[in-house]
Amino acid sequence: MELSVLESVLLYITIVILSTVLMGLAEKGGSSQKIYLILAFLVITLPSALRYDVGIDYLGYIDMYNVIVRSGSLADIPQYSIEYSFRVLSLISYILIGSPQLLFAVYAALTNFFILLGIYFYRKETKMSTMMFMYSCLFFFLTMNITRQMLAVSIIFFASKYIINKSFLKYLLFVLLAVFFHKSAIIALVLYSLALDHVNIKKIIRVIKYILPVIILFFMNYLITLFDLLINLWDPYKKYSLTYQITSDMTIGSGFMAMLIICLLFYNNYKQGLLRSSEKFQYFTVQITILATIFFLTEYRLANFGGRVSLYFQIFIIIALSMLARSGSRPEEGLRYDYQVVPYVYAILLFALDLVRDAQGCLPYSLWIGH
Repeated sequence: MELSVLESVLLYITIVILSTVLMGLAEKGGSSQKIYLILAFLVITLPSALRYDVGIDYLGYIDMYNVIVRSGSLADIPQYSIEYSFRVLSLISYILIGSPQLLFAVYAALTNFFILLGIYFYRKETKMSTMMFMYSCLFFFLTMNITRQMLAVSIIFFASKYIINKSFLKYLLFVLLAVFFHKSAIIALVLYSLALDHVNIKKIIRVIKYILPVIILFFMNYLITLFDLLINLWDPYKKYSLTYQITSDMTIGSGFMAMLIICLLFYNNYKQGLLRSSEKFQYFTVQITILATIFFLTEYRLANFGGRVSLYFQIFIIIALSMLARSGSRPEEGLRYDYQVVPYVYAILLFALDLVRDAQGCLPYSLWIGH
């Protein structure tokens, strides 16, 4: 069943509004909190789980599913570089319902489950409803396109609680779980450096933040060469050698400039003490927002979608935007400061732009009805 483009747009707007409202009701606590959380989960998950031919990568996943099913085994597939998790889920989906639809449903459910767990964990630092609004505006369409990687991203988002709590073993276990769904998640180990308090390590991180943008913009070829040398030492990653090529296009797009403005605004509020959350949490979020902005540059320098590695950093922008939206010296000040409106404008504009350009191939929306 296919909706018209207008009906599809209204559906996506409804998802954003309804999921945000339900999370707002859950914020009030009480005996109904779990019910509202479950309803919010269903609102954000069911449209993704039951979609049919929605998302740029949808047909590619169907092709991989068909190859796996025809092979009838978990053996390597020469024409595809695919994780064993996808192969296992493909065979399970075929055995249980004879269709790849269960595959999409599992990815949708797990992705949003880990996102909601992360949002719930951070509820004491910032508002769940605002985080949900930012997530549904900025990342929901992506979950219906680069499905495997977005599941890995959502796991890292949840696992970041172990960075703040300084539990490396637990964090490592969740990184390995994310790698099981998408190998690129291995880069998320870098994030744990934010938990290290040693003065020298902090100095190194500070220096890296200054030189990394320069390297990405002007010396990315050397970085890729180093990357190839490292991954060739580890057999499971050899297939990625020279996968991502340098693009000669040095144009910095409006997407990066908008994120840079958000980052600078957020950092300025941090320095002025206007972010109403714990000091430890503020430091973590500021650092990861800076890294997200820096790694955003890879989207302009790496062809073959290599820049998507930045998503493991960018996902945390939903926290930064939520903190910025409620910043101020006193809670009763409300939207006294103009910058408190900026996060909403930023998210709405990117959401609208995604719809206008159909950047993730989500228009029109079609519902799976069992065929």
